[in-house]
Amino acid sequence: MIAESKERLPALGRSRGKIVFRFNYKEIQKEVLDGKTETAWQFEQVMVSPPIGRDKLIDAVIATRFNKASELALINNKIAFLTDKDASAEHAAEYAEYQLFREQAKAWVDEASR
Repeated sequence: MIAESKERLPALGRSRGKIVFRFNYKEIQKEVLDGKTETAWQFEQVMVSPPIGRDKLIDAVIATRFNKASELALINNKIAFLTDKDASAEHAAEYAEYQLFREQAKAWVDEASR
């Protein structure tokens, strides 16, 4: 879920008994009264039930783009591409995009734990 705040909120927080993990922060300019602008922060966030760990947070971030069914399809399509020369190159590109997002998710989680 995409959210905004006037301040850069910490990566980890709590809400309604769950852990909130905020990631992919972007500083934005918002128009306010009289055509003036103010700085705000836009970010994505997920809510995870405690207890949390690195793997649980990474899975939650990945799930913002890829559900488990689509992850399995991407993996199976990658295997098909590797074993069948007639398989679509589109599968390889989709898999590469998935892998890049997985790496970014790990980086966001690791950065928050520093």
